[in-house]
Amino acid sequence: MLLVTRAPLRLVLSGEGSLGAHHLERQDSALIMATIGYHTYSLITPGPTKGIRVISSDHGEAFELLSCEACEIDAALGVAKAAICYLNLCDGITVSLASQMPPHLGVGSSNAVATAVIKGLAFWSGLDLGAAEVADLAGNIENPQGSLGVNKEDTYAIALGGLNLVRKTRNRINVEPLSLPASIEAELQANLMLFLSPDSSSASNRKRLATNKLQTGGDPQKLQQINTAIQIALEQGDMKEYGQLLHRARLINPRAHLPPTTPLERGYRLARSLGAWGGVISTDEEDTGTLMLLCPPQSQQEVSQALIQTGLTYRPITLIHEGVELFQTLPWPTAQTWQDLYVNRQEGLKLR
Repeated sequence: MLLVTRAPLRLVLSGEGSLGAHHLERQDSALIMATIGYHTYSLITPGPTKGIRVISSDHGEAFELLSCEACEIDAALGVAKAAICYLNLCDGITVSLASQMPPHLGVGSSNAVATAVIKGLAFWSGLDLGAAEVADLAGNIENPQGSLGVNKEDTYAIALGGLNLVRKTRNRINVEPLSLPASIEAELQANLMLFLSPDSSSASNRKRLATNKLQTGGDPQKLQQINTAIQIALEQGDMKEYGQLLHRARLINPRAHLPPTTPLERGYRLARSLGAWGGVISTDEEDTGTLMLLCPPQSQQEVSQALIQTGLTYRPITLIHEGVELFQTLPWPTAQTWQDLYVNRQEGLKLR
């Protein structure tokens, strides 16, 4: 048997002008997040007679876990290992992981891995969990040695899918779907641009970014007001106002800025000079990340060409409504010849 689960990546469309992952660690937060058409896949198949084998194409690594009690969590495959140990599953399966985007880009990769793995392993064990149940379990994954970058805001946004306002208050999550008319959602998608940071950065940049993340935020009340105004602008379809509000949030929040020499910050300032209204820089545990821009279509070609020349990579965006999904498949019927296989299929034996 083969189980395939997939969980979408997400974009932070607003969040008090913050940079992403470190903001999500706050006690209270309110973010508008949208799932996009890039996924993390988990394939579960029968494996060793004892233990679990995990293979990650993103990290180019594999390991075998013979006992959950001996599970050592590392940075590369820590989320997958923690999910396996959390469910206490060491009964002879192989979990293969692959993502349509590189890790550590601030688009919820670790959370997508946790969500996809939890959904698949629970189903393998006989539990067909709903999206909210998967999100709650995935968000509870912890590493005694340190943070794995998994948080419940992301797991709920990813598991449920679509455009959502996700509020966290004292570890309690409340998700409010934002149902935009199809015309407004299409306009939002048409004005969004996404750029990825270069693959490698200097150690000095890493040091500067770490220092930057320790800065205190701006005026919380003003940021909350802007976040509310952003929701109104989105619901009214005023994309220019939405982009300009994102820029205002950056201006009053020191944590929304990277050092001026980093590619993402230089790219943001260049894009603004070429017509982009505003945007959000999201980073992961490393100094790699993404730059999401609100930019009118007539300026997008010039902005894209300029930012690509600085070393950033452009990725088209599709907003999607699906959250975590599971596909159960069975082997093809065996046959001695292609003719026999054709006859079998005509009789109704199909691959599910």
